[in-house]
Amino acid sequence: MKEKPFVEGSGLIALFSPIIKDALLREVLERERGVLLIWYDVSSDAMLPYMLALFRRLDASQGDIFSWRWLPGA
Repeated sequence: MKEKPFVEGSGLIALFSPIIKDALLREVLERERGVLLIWYDVSSDAMLPYMLALFRRLDASQGDIFSWRWLPGA
């Protein structure tokens, strides 16, 4: 793996898996229920699963405190 799976100084909030990243058209996070809604391109031949992680910066009080990171699937 080229990059670290976790963001330094951040806490993991959510992990969504499996997601076929290369077939993804759109994703929307429903914050109240913590549900990730996804739309796939049905004509895509992509099959490789990934995980999508949501992190919160622990040292930030406001602004850009959340970050998303793609991780290889299992």
